[in-house]
Amino acid sequence: MSCHAIGDGGKLALGLQDLGSLSSPEKERSRFSNPMQTTPSRAAESQAMHPFSLVVTLMASNSNNNAIDTPIIYDLAVVGRGMIGSAAARHAAVLLLGQKAKEEVSVKIALIGPSEDDSTKEVYGAHYDEGRITRKTDPDPIWAELASRSIDRYPDISIGSSCSSFYQECGHLAVSNTGSMVIQNRLDNLERMKLTESSSIELLCDNQQLTERFPYLHFPDGCEGILEPKNAGYISARGLVDAQCQRAQELGVDLINRVVERIRPKDEHFELRCSNGDVTIHAKKVLVATGAFTNYRDLVPAQLDLTPIKTQTVHFLLDKADATRLVSMPSIIFKDTKHWAYMLPPIRYPDGTIRLKLGGGTIMEDDDDDDDHDRRSMHSYQELVDWYNNKGGDAAATQEMTELLHRFVPNLSTTTMQVVVNTCATLHTPTRQAYVGEVLPGWAVATGGNGFAAKSSDELGRLGALCVLDPEAFSQETICGHPVAEVLKPLVVGETTGSTATNDKRH
Repeated sequence: MSCHAIGDGGKLALGLQDLGSLSSPEKERSRFSNPMQTTPSRAAESQAMHPFSLVVTLMASNSNNNAIDTPIIYDLAVVGRGMIGSAAARHAAVLLLGQKAKEEVSVKIALIGPSEDDSTKEVYGAHYDEGRITRKTDPDPIWAELASRSIDRYPDISIGSSCSSFYQECGHLAVSNTGSMVIQNRLDNLERMKLTESSSIELLCDNQQLTERFPYLHFPDGCEGILEPKNAGYISARGLVDAQCQRAQELGVDLINRVVERIRPKDEHFELRCSNGDVTIHAKKVLVATGAFTNYRDLVPAQLDLTPIKTQTVHFLLDKADATRLVSMPSIIFKDTKHWAYMLPPIRYPDGTIRLKLGGGTIMEDDDDDDDHDRRSMHSYQELVDWYNNKGGDAAATQEMTELLHRFVPNLSTTTMQVVVNTCATLHTPTRQAYVGEVLPGWAVATGGNGFAAKSSDELGRLGALCVLDPEAFSQETICGHPVAEVLKPLVVGETTGSTATNDKRH
């Protein structure tokens, strides 16, 4: 890979020699006609794993290198180094390598985003955590299919990776009122995907069976559950991103430790300007996968219909006795008419503590998702950054989550237990499905996880890579019998959905 410094100020132009033409993005602006106003990996990044990040820093500070007149151009730049973006870079490398192999020409892909320990903290990633639930038993058929495809590829992601332990198959337990559609929809989706037998599903038909199977847990009277012991459990979001980045780098992807602040069409390619002004990247095609910050940087040609929502979880630091007692605990999602919650089993965090993680709260009477979102929505870049930096979260929500934990997991030692609050943001769409698609020719997005994307991120990344690199092949993709391009169509503000949203966030 070539890296050159532009004389004044040590500015860099990065990339690869032009390998072909891209139809000019200026020619078709369609719905996206008005220009408008990214996401990271692990804290401990070695120079050996990310050599390019070091090169950029050194070259940027050295203004004595020879200047160049013509910038090198990447085939694809993926903006956003989180779960979806890192997956997209890996899949793009595989796809482009296959396309270019017969032509005997090299290809270049850039994955751009800051590391988790980046001192500027201009943007934050939803993957800064060790525990995210993964399972195929989702009540929504689209998210269930996306998850199933992603989970089946975990072995491919971990092959040869030092981050192969990102997935723990501890099983998943869903609990709800007896006769609830929450349970039935999960079973229906497994049956539709022909996964009922392979998943070894276990039905727990009442509280007695729940207690016999999990004596350390307690649920309200009148509940039933479904246990998914295989292909389910939890992932380390950090570990997954690290594994995806490592596999992408092995396939030749350049990892660039920068925050992109602006994307602009220029001639027959795109120009990506980084926030500190020391790097400008050029690419034939661009995929934006920047999560909650998508509308708060100049990364899309028109503002998308996306709403960042305040979320928080509470981590309960366990002593050795409780951690041992709960060692066989699955990941859990609970929902009845009054409460919803999700819990992760004991997980060791980078600081050495072992934690139970819980999120959730009260379901207000006559309240729906839209009302709840309105109360917790964020409408500016600063509001989003302030929430991520809010170490205390919402005190009332913390108290409620603490009470829920002690109801679900009784007899915990309270004398030594510490509580840590983790603030985060989920990015919601009016369709309650993700957005994957081109917004202009050669300029695509893969974002809008709605709080469900961690388990489904690899497939969303694959679809994002495909839509920008091979639009014709993407147009042939289906999910649950529907064209992916329609189901996951990105919408600008004010555009009607054209579909019925049936998904409930509290599942």
